[in-house]
This record gives sequence, C-alpha cells and structure tokens, in this order.
Amino acid sequence: MAGDRSGVVRRGVAASGRALGRRLHDLALTETFRSSLGGAVGIALGVAGRAVEAGASWTLVDGLLVGMAAYQVLYVVLTLVLYLPAGPEVVARAAATMPRRGPLHRWLLLTEPGAGAALAVGLGAMVTAVVVLPQSGGLPSGLPQPVLVAVGIVLVVSAWATMVVTYAIDYLRRDLLDGGLRFAGDEPRVFADYLYVAVAVATTFGTTDVTVTRSALRRTVTGHALAAFVFNAVVVAISVASIVSLAT
Repeated sequence: MAGDRSGVVRRGVAASGRALGRRLHDLALTETFRSSLGGAVGIALGVAGRAVEAGASWTLVDGLLVGMAAYQVLYVVLTLVLYLPAGPEVVARAAATMPRRGPLHRWLLLTEPGAGAALAVGLGAMVTAVVVLPQSGGLPSGLPQPVLVAVGIVLVVSAWATMVVTYAIDYLRRDLLDGGLRFAGDEPRVFADYLYVAVAVATTFGTTDVTVTRSALRRTVTGHALAAFVFNAVVVAISVASIVSLAT
C-alpha cells in the first residue's frame, strides 16, 4: 500500500516536472524572451567592460560594439538551438505565442520578429562598416586596433545572420497563424522551412520555389528583400573594402 502511494507520488512529481519543463521551453521560444535575454547580456557585457580596467578601460564605442555583437550572437544561437530541433507541434505552439502586438514592440522594444529588429541591427552594422572599420586606428577606444576590428567584423556578420533569423521567425509566425506561403510537398512545416525562405530572400532577393499567396506577406518579403539588398550592396561591400585596406 505504501509502495503504491510512493509510486503515485513519484509519477505525480515526474508529471509536474515535465509540465514545468514544457512551460519553460515554451517561454524560451517566445521572441520576447530571446530578444530580452540577448539585450540584457549585451548591456551587461558593455557596462562590465567599461567598469573593469585591463590596461585601459573600454570607451563608450567599445561598450556599444561589444554589447551589440553579443546581443546578436546570442539571439541567433538561442533561436537556432531552440527552433531547429523543434517538431511541427512545437513550432505551431510557438507561433501562437507571438501575435502582432503593435509598433512599440516591433520598432522600439524589438520584441517582435521581423522588420524592426532587422532595421536596428542593419543600422548598427552600417555604422560599423562606414565609421568603425575604416577609422579603427583613430577612434577613442581602449581596445587594441586588431581586437576592435575583429569585434566590428563579428558585429557585421552576426547582424546579417540576425536579419535572416528574425525574418525566418516572422515568416513562421505569419504563415502558421494566417497562411500566405505555399511550399512544395505536404509535410508539416518546421522552422527549417522558414529559414530556407529567409536565406533565399537574403541571398537571391526572392522566395525561389515558395509561392507567396497573401498581400501582407508580399509586403514583408519586399521589405526583407530591400533590406537585404542594401545590406549586401553597402554594408558588406564597405566592410570588405575596409578589411582589405587594413590588411595591406
């Protein structure tokens, strides 16, 4: 009798643990959680670097660059680690937790995927490419020039990856909630399908073999294609030219 009760208790504890784990996992899938965590870590690193002296303390420029790069890298890694293994049911559940919440969340708080986050990281990468990399030797920085250049390169590369990933999440959310993308085949959609679309738009400025069937989603794809064109034509080109100039 006591053994039966003990077994019931153990099963109850195990079920509660699984339910808690699922809730925590679902929380981690939300854009608010991943964006906020990345932002918090980025701010902490930027502030900590300025507070701790190591030969020469970081300047505001150093803190901004390191903080932005850390935010982008963490956001991309977290999203890929959480979403790539997720099955169709988990992905659909995640989409339901990310309704459109208005301009404040999209353009200022960056807790909605898509255009707002892409614009923010794109502007940061453009400033890095136009100002930081070409003038790395003359900027007010406490970092050695090679380290400053390396941080700038990481920022630009991770900004491109962030734009791809945030648009992939936006396509996932919009398609699973409202429809608008028609893929070849009948398999249930997973994150890799939407990452494929985002990479295609970022590199070819089109959706290749995926058909866009809703006007709202066409506007999203158009905005993504324009942002990708500017990033590739301006930010990447200037960054490469600056790196070649520094190396010669």
